[in-house]
Amino acid sequence: MCYNIDSNNHTFICSLPACSFHLAFLSLQYSGQTEGNRARILQGSSDIPLNEVGREQAQKASQVLKDVPFTAVFSSDLCRALETAQILLKGHTTCQIPIIQWPCVRERCFGVMEGKPIQEYYEASALANEKHFNYVPENGESHKEVEVRAHRFMEQLCETDVMSESSGGHGTTQPVILVTTHGGFLKGLMTVLVEKMGCDLSESSNQAYSSICQNTGITRVTFSLDANKKPVNMKCTKLYDAAHLNDG
Repeated sequence: MCYNIDSNNHTFICSLPACSFHLAFLSLQYSGQTEGNRARILQGSSDIPLNEVGREQAQKASQVLKDVPFTAVFSSDLCRALETAQILLKGHTTCQIPIIQWPCVRERCFGVMEGKPIQEYYEASALANEKHFNYVPENGESHKEVEVRAHRFMEQLCETDVMSESSGGHGTTQPVILVTTHGGFLKGLMTVLVEKMGCDLSESSNQAYSSICQNTGITRVTFSLDANKKPVNMKCTKLYDAAHLNDG
């Protein structure tokens, strides 16, 4: 199965009833921890691997997801997200399907500020008389550009045959998709789902969708597709849940 859909990996939906959209973000704030996280370095789209803490976090997350009947697995093409996906599947009880790398779900690019301490980013934003949230370094992406990318990802996802595939070996007619991505991208995606696509957060104990997810936090979104392959009846039942990190 191969998809040439811009850049970014994200997942799932179904053609009949509701589908289960499982987002496992293990990164910066999705994939597990990296040395860049630990040292408070701005990573962005730089390809920095997990550290041992990050691998342990991913292993704990795998215990939460081990019985979920995933029918497709997508990952950012950055190695910290890909390794997170590999660890999740290694701990899975039945899922032995390939990981599809989708560059479209990679982390926000911070341009010339990547690899520098986060404090330098704050100082640069102050010199530019910008709030750090709005500051866009040279050759970097703005939050709005990430949201546009996230919106495009959802539209393209809904057009793929993953949405209409029936089982994936688990005897279910519902697509159940795992996506490992990054904190900045996930924040942009949730902003799009809530503000543009009407995602209902009422069933989630956490409703702070515009905040940044903790490393290996798990989000679950369910929705159906209408006749035009547009997502409808969308609900977020779990948002940025990292309770597994408190176990053991």
